[in-house]
Amino acid sequence: LAAPDCDVGQVAYEMTVLVDQVGPMLTPALRAELRESAHAVDGQALDGQLA
Repeated sequence: LAAPDCDVGQVAYEMTVLVDQVGPMLTPALRAELRESAHAVDGQALDGQLA
């Protein structure tokens, strides 16, 4: 997801910011709901395994 010559420190920083902002919203209940929705749409769970 990043160029071979990227600033790895900057990428790590941006990933940390993203996780800090989004992580609290990804509760186990929401993840289960999203997994069920994905299964209803394409017959597969979010991890690509058949459910």
